[in-house]
Amino acid sequence: MRIVSVLLILLLAAGCRAVAAEPTPSQRARLLYAGEAAFQQTLQALDTFISTNQHVPTTQDCAAMMSNIVTFASNSFADLTLMTMTVTNLASYLTNDYQNGSYRIAPITVQIAFALTTDTNLSATVNRSVHVRYLSLFDYSMFVDGPLYLVVIKNMYVSGAVHANGILTLGGPAHGGGQELRVFGYVTCASNIYCIANYDTVYLTNVGTAACAGGMVPMDW
Repeated sequence: MRIVSVLLILLLAAGCRAVAAEPTPSQRARLLYAGEAAFQQTLQALDTFISTNQHVPTTQDCAAMMSNIVTFASNSFADLTLMTMTVTNLASYLTNDYQNGSYRIAPITVQIAFALTTDTNLSATVNRSVHVRYLSLFDYSMFVDGPLYLVVIKNMYVSGAVHANGILTLGGPAHGGGQELRVFGYVTCASNIYCIANYDTVYLTNVGTAACAGGMVPMDW
């Protein structure tokens, strides 16, 4: 009789067990949007820190950045709860490219998880990886703190990286055109790259469009 009672209690307990509901499409979109928004805030904080300090953040620096992101999340998503927020530095490694040379890469992983405040069983996690490349001015054939207008009079071949902290213009009509400009290194700028191919033949072996606000833009004078 006692065994039957225990079995009956167990069956009743199993029948009353709560089943976690699936998030609605709007809830799922809200959770993912919050994770992406928090990641973009983290990415901006990383960019500001590295630009200011010229090195990747330490564990203590990451903790300070995370506290700011927690404040952002609580102010922006009152209906959600930030469950996980981690920024982790991984071991750096060297990459060797026969055209661009050897660079040290510092990977940083970011994990952010939000849950509904009314039901923390409904959550979404965003995992992202950021790779920071260490550079030296000695890696560049040309580095200009401003716009750079590279108009060639004779055929010109550049074997290293080229960067301008402004508009980068390659080729032009100053000499009538018809010359050849080849850049074999990484080409980046803080604004747009204008390739004036109507006058000169311009070959860019490796254009870093991700590092340029406007990417490659063909332009006629």
